[in-house]
Amino acid sequence: MKKYELITEKHQPNCSGKPILHDFFEIEIDDPVAYVKAHTKNAKLEIDTTVKDTTTIVAEEGDYRTKFVFSEI
Repeated sequence: MKKYELITEKHQPNCSGKPILHDFFEIEIDDPVAYVKAHTKNAKLEIDTTVKDTTTIVAEEGDYRTKFVFSEI
């Protein structure tokens, strides 16, 4: 397992697209994509791994959007 710092930004409709809630966690997991899939229902995922040691996943469920940023520690 790898250790990550996880930052989440939750967006809701009618909030001008601005993040309304930020959370910070330190977690140990094997796979960031599997983690997001386990915490969302039927979400469309956009995955970006272009930054070294960082995985950014945007999960969209209807009008709700959550951005997960996993930075390896």
